[in-house]
Amino acid sequence: MPVDSRTVQPAGRLHGGASAALIETLGSVASYVCIDAPKEAAVGIELNCSHLRGASEGMVTGTVRPVRIGRTLHVWSAEITDELGRLLCVGRLTVSIIPGAQ
Repeated sequence: MPVDSRTVQPAGRLHGGASAALIETLGSVASYVCIDAPKEAAVGIELNCSHLRGASEGMVTGTVRPVRIGRTLHVWSAEITDELGRLLCVGRLTVSIIPGAQ
């Protein structure tokens, strides 16, 4: 994700909400590939993020790894790093698997 005018807060640092949105997107997509869509849908039910370091330019990379992939609940651990590999944010996303549109 670029750190630019779309993703920074007024002080010019990466917005915590942008980091949270990246983590939620990555975890939701990861859950989606694990389910039987369109019979099921993946919806985020809890997200927490710890912002460890700021960034004011460049690109950041988000990675998610499964903590648990259950039938009705997925939990993902996430990290966001900068171009130098420094850890900027860690998070956890819990996703509920619900019946989809049928």
